[in-house]
Amino acid sequence: MVNPAKRRSRTPLALYLFLLVLCALLELGAASVGNLLYRDKPFFSYRFFHVVTASMSPKITPGDGILVQICPPLEVRQGDIIVYDSADIGEPVAHRVIDVQADLEGQPGLWFLTMGDGNRAPDPPVPARALIGKVVRVLPGLGKKTKNLPLHPESLFVLTAALGLVMVGALVFVIMYYVEPGRRERRP
Repeated sequence: MVNPAKRRSRTPLALYLFLLVLCALLELGAASVGNLLYRDKPFFSYRFFHVVTASMSPKITPGDGILVQICPPLEVRQGDIIVYDSADIGEPVAHRVIDVQADLEGQPGLWFLTMGDGNRAPDPPVPARALIGKVVRVLPGLGKKTKNLPLHPESLFVLTAALGLVMVGALVFVIMYYVEPGRRERRP
C-alpha cells in the first residue's frame, strides 16, 4: 500500500501537460502565421495575399485577404480565380480565368486569358509560368488587419524558439518530477 504522505498530486501533472500542449499549439500557430503572412514563403502549399485594388469587386474587395493554393497550371479551369505574377505591373494579380488555351497565336505552351470581375476589358494573356496558384478562400477585411502587423521573420523565430524552450523545460520537469523513482532504472 502506498503511503498517502508520499503520494504526489496528479493535479500539477495535468496542469503541466496542459501547458505543454498549449505551448505546442502556440508554437505551431506562430510558425503558421509567420509563414503564411510572408507571401514569398509558401506554407503547406498555401500563400496569403493582401488585396489592394477593386478589380475583382464585388467578390473580392480592397482590404480583403485571399488564401491561394499553389497548383500546377493544368489544374486551372475556366471560372477559377488565379493569382499570377504580372509582367506589366510587377506585382501579383488576382483575376478570373475566362479561357485556357494550349497555343496562343502560334506561341506554344499553356496560356490563361483573365479578367477582373470589376473590369470591362480582359487582361493581356498570361503564360502558365507566371501562375502562382488558385484562390481558395476570400477572407473579408483580413488584409487590412494583417498588412501592417509588426511581425518579421526574426521576431517570429525568437518567439517560436522561446516557446520551444518552454516546451522542452516543461517536458523535462514532468519527466523528472512525476516518473516514480522505482520506474527509472539507474545504471552504474
